Amino acid sequence: MLFNSPTYVNWFKKTNILSPAEGEEKNLEENQQKKLQESMSELLRRIDITRRARFACSTRLRIYFNKIQNLIVFYNILVVIISIITLYQFYNNSAEWSTYLTLSISIALSFFATHMGGKNYKEKAIMMESNGHHLSKLYGKIEMMKVKSKIDTDKVADLYKEYERTLVIVENHEQIDYLQAKKVKRTATLDEEKKLDKYYKKERRMFYLAYIIPLILGLTILVTPFFL
Repeated sequence: MLFNSPTYVNWFKKTNILSPAEGEEKNLEENQQKKLQESMSELLRRIDITRRARFACSTRLRIYFNKIQNLIVFYNILVVIISIITLYQFYNNSAEWSTYLTLSISIALSFFATHMGGKNYKEKAIMMESNGHHLSKLYGKIEMMKVKSKIDTDKVADLYKEYERTLVIVENHEQIDYLQAKKVKRTATLDEEKKLDKYYKKERRMFYLAYIIPLILGLTILVTPFFL
């Protein structure tokens, strides 16, 4: 009661010394600001790794889309070559047999092209890139807020809500994109880098087989008549 009397309050103000009540209030405010700063730093960390993963996903999907398109072109060329040969009955004895195989390959190609085209890799890549740019803008907004002397609690809550809203605009990226983002940032562990290498090796094997198997089948159609 003594420290809260008008006489002591005026004395504290004149001497620029905080009263116990004011000192406690200031400590509470400083602790709150410290927690808000930590919360914003954590939000910045999340946004940074998420936007990097979004960009990594966009790059991966674009590359995959180009590989699929090249593969479809290769299949088309292969089918056209075989079709021309069977059309002119280059190998008379097995023309009918090779025609059926050519038709089977053409149908399989149509199903493959329809299936891969339905996945919309290019459109997903564009959406992921756009989402990454939105997250980058939010990242810059938070960095600007951090330099202010005082941070408002409601504004921090609004930033978290904006982050969540931005995330749900597109479907989430894959785990491999998160690992790729960590590798670019040089924060990936040795095990995570091994997982990345394993994933890309598996993808390369898959595309090698996608080229080799139809090629072997096509060559078999053309060469088999020599052994009949």
